[in-house]
Amino acid sequence: AMEGSGMMAHTPAMAEAPAILEAEVSTGQERREAEKGGGLHRLAADDFPQDSVVEVEAEAHAGRPPPPRPRRPCRGAAEVWEAVEALSAAAARHGQRFRPPRPERRPCRRFLLEGVCRFGYRCTHAHVREEPADAGRPSEDPADPQRAAPRVCIHKLADRKVGRGTESMLLQTLGTGGFSTQPSQPEDADLLLANAFPPPPLLAKLRPGCVVNHFPGEQELGAKDRLARLLCGLGLCPETFVLPEDRPILQHRLCGEWADSDKVWIVKPCQQGEGRHIQVLRGGYASLTEAGVIQKPCVVSEYIADPLLVGGRKVDLRVYVLVTHVQPDVEAFIFRDGLVRVCGEPYDLSAEGLQRARGHISNNAVQTKTVRHACALNWTLPQLWAWLDSFEGGPRSSLVWSRICRVVRDALEAWQPVAELAAARPSVSNGPLVSCYSLLAFDLLVDCSGAVWLLEVNPKPALHAQSASLKAVFPVHFEVKSALLADLFSLLGLPLEAGGPGTCRPLAAKDGGHFGFELLRPSAAQPRLRFALGSAAVWGRVAAFLGTNSTSSLVACCPRWAQAPSCLAGA
Repeated sequence: AMEGSGMMAHTPAMAEAPAILEAEVSTGQERREAEKGGGLHRLAADDFPQDSVVEVEAEAHAGRPPPPRPRRPCRGAAEVWEAVEALSAAAARHGQRFRPPRPERRPCRRFLLEGVCRFGYRCTHAHVREEPADAGRPSEDPADPQRAAPRVCIHKLADRKVGRGTESMLLQTLGTGGFSTQPSQPEDADLLLANAFPPPPLLAKLRPGCVVNHFPGEQELGAKDRLARLLCGLGLCPETFVLPEDRPILQHRLCGEWADSDKVWIVKPCQQGEGRHIQVLRGGYASLTEAGVIQKPCVVSEYIADPLLVGGRKVDLRVYVLVTHVQPDVEAFIFRDGLVRVCGEPYDLSAEGLQRARGHISNNAVQTKTVRHACALNWTLPQLWAWLDSFEGGPRSSLVWSRICRVVRDALEAWQPVAELAAARPSVSNGPLVSCYSLLAFDLLVDCSGAVWLLEVNPKPALHAQSASLKAVFPVHFEVKSALLADLFSLLGLPLEAGGPGTCRPLAAKDGGHFGFELLRPSAAQPRLRFALGSAAVWGRVAAFLGTNSTSSLVACCPRWAQAPSCLAGA
């Protein structure tokens, strides 16, 4: 009777039941909400709805049978928080300097008043009868009390990137390693966390040895148009055209060899992020012109029409990469965990389906516009690997991971000459000698054959686990990012005291490893990449000697440059 009414009485026995979260999930209220297709329940990654007409049509259009339905192990929020506590305790036992902080979560008001929450184990607040006395207490400071605590300066980083105030997971993690959690001025900072590499006025204020969280030249990776030119012809990303410069080439291809094809295109602005103003279009030159794409500056890429589907929904991967050196060669580490972002609607290539961005753009900012707490639908990389390995005949997780490492490594090797030239600019080289590192977020797409495609690179990813209102905390994001920050700061050689040296030299863990990171070793890159890298390295010296970056002038001196990719030649 209580199940039919959608309510559950609050009794002492319920408070003592160990499986209370499972009971919440099975309440009649949640079942009715799921049947109505509203809210978070219908879109849960481990509770996909049955085949709909749209989903069946999408699979028929793609020419393949519907994929098997995944069933993710039901991990409740309490279980994830226990895992975070275990990670923090293990880091402390192993002598790791930085460790994941204790999560600061508000009690769920609905659970406190009614004894049940309709969000069940997906609720981002704490399901407790009363708030613990030590909830949200900062971790104990392991720093030597005889030393002055090193200081951090946060410069122009919005709350949506690092979190707000004392709830900032980034500041909490620094506090576990002895850093002062009160931001300082640039002149006193031992660690500068900025929105980009500091401009000359800010760079001049820093003391020698200060650690900066960006390298010069990162905009070549972060801007979609520059990234497309940087990786042109290397086979790392889908074929891309930068408008208006590539308009004649795109028109020639669409009116020539692609005249009879039914290609799908994805159109993105060159600079904006968070999935803003992205369009998915089908057709030729006339369709793009009618949509107003040809007339505006943007990036037009061939749409990967056969992505890996999880329960009929498209997913992409966010992989975190730490770069510690760019001279003389790139030294980078890839984080073994990451986020798997799931679209909120079934994948559909029909005319109507292309108009629904939530079925094609898995960016959490896009999904959150229509579904509250869309970040709660994300998986972790280990969950995706377990799901892949549970099916016969599909791509193995080990193969996909090796391809991810190769794509990331080749992209960084293509960027290295550009970063080296940016660091040699007088505005950088004449400033104080600072140590740099960079945390890059690579957004990757895996197709149904297991091939990996680079979509974009974010040099300033969000490093908090809070909702858009910065009130709720998402367990999956906290689990991934808390371990990421703790291992990142532990791997870097950050100052031990105020005014101490910072080298960004990677420090090995007690077991000889790199904490949660894996060293990206040089790979046998494709010949075109080797030729492009060699050409780019010489190009800078030739341009400096001639005093010009004009392509026509350099090609006149050496016709071989005409064969090099224009994007790297322009570097």
